[in-house]
Amino acid sequence: MVSIITACSRPQNLIKIYESIEFSKVDKWYIIYDTSKCRRYEFQFPLENKIIELFCDQPGYAGHPQINMALDIIDKGFVYVMDDDNIFHETFWTLLDTLETDSVYTWDQNRIQENRILKGGQIEEEKIDTSQFIIPRELIGSTRWAITKSAGDFRFIKQIFKKHENKFKYIPKIACYHNFIKKVRVALCFFGLTRSLKFTLPSIQKFLFEPLIAHGIKYDTYLHTYKMKKPYTNPRAGERSITLDADEYKLLEPTYHMVESKETVSTYIDLKKYRTKGDPWGNEKEAIPGDFTTLDNHILYLWSQKQLTEMWQKNKGRYTHIIFCRPDVLYQVPLQIDWFSFTSDKLCIPNFGLCGNVNDRFALGQPKQMIPYGERFDEALQYSKKYPLASEAFLIATMKKHKIKYEHVNFYFTRIRANGNKNGMDLGQIRKLTRKNRKIKKGTRKHSKGYVEISEV
Repeated sequence: MVSIITACSRPQNLIKIYESIEFSKVDKWYIIYDTSKCRRYEFQFPLENKIIELFCDQPGYAGHPQINMALDIIDKGFVYVMDDDNIFHETFWTLLDTLETDSVYTWDQNRIQENRILKGGQIEEEKIDTSQFIIPRELIGSTRWAITKSAGDFRFIKQIFKKHENKFKYIPKIACYHNFIKKVRVALCFFGLTRSLKFTLPSIQKFLFEPLIAHGIKYDTYLHTYKMKKPYTNPRAGERSITLDADEYKLLEPTYHMVESKETVSTYIDLKKYRTKGDPWGNEKEAIPGDFTTLDNHILYLWSQKQLTEMWQKNKGRYTHIIFCRPDVLYQVPLQIDWFSFTSDKLCIPNFGLCGNVNDRFALGQPKQMIPYGERFDEALQYSKKYPLASEAFLIATMKKHKIKYEHVNFYFTRIRANGNKNGMDLGQIRKLTRKNRKIKKGTRKHSKGYVEISEV
């Protein structure tokens, strides 16, 4: 029997590892979540008897303290460390039945991302990898992984080799992979006016950027926005004659950006063509007869998303996931790492501010689904000739047409006006949502998400 150790900061990969395990040959799989740097996780397998999930907040290098925590628990049998970006090779399970329980074994590795084979039996730095060796617990003794040093796998197995060289055996077969699971890389696409970025930037940094950084996820920021010749007015939002800072977008320090003239784009796409079926917001109490500002803004943000989609597609092969988000909102809760799934083709959309069961202000998904999402502008004119171009209704129609599935995630934010005022509707919906979360019983999976009070600007 073998005990498996996985130091985890990428829980979205665990299901793939799970599917590669022959549990009849496993004593326990220890998943030790790295909760240093204020990381937070939910247990993925609470009902599995052979899976032990624990938290370890000790800081260190690349999960080494988490591996050591599991080593302190295991007292017998083979020990095998499985990285959270890898899976088991089928040959591993065939060999396991043939191994002598008092020997250390190494084998060859398929470096699938590099299209080469790394031979086993080489106890040298950069020539031996975590998944290339299996060790009886009794031979490990008090040896542990170096907490703050790189090349932890080599340092660890080298110590074992010095003590028990006569116990090492090399099997000239490929029995493991290296970095089998593709790494997450994200394009964060900010669309629309940066009218209140000076207020919202701290929340963007805390709840969008920092969770990605904490989990070692690389990302690029894309931004498309507008500059305006005249002061900004939006009667529905209570914004009147506000001069916007044309350089405010620079606070975000985007990797790639495009700034267009609002007046030039409005003339080019001819906003009046989209009014065939009237103003979808015309029946609201605050509506002003003949004022199409809200409809025009909807069309302009569709144009913004279209430009962003063209921008990130130039680097399409670089990204595993795309996020569309607004720069003028105060984010309340952090991105969750398990939303970056390779096994689900669903979009993640917020669980608040729903109209027709969707919220069109944020979406996260893989490129295949996010291309039609981001190219909705191309179908907007035709749709507007048949139906009022209401934002959520049009989004639903697009997803149905392209067979895009979605799921709600616990993610909410407050729109911030150019004058610094918060959107009252968002505040009310978030309070309702957090009150609902308070009532959830302890011990349920949803309970661990809890609630977050509304931040102050």
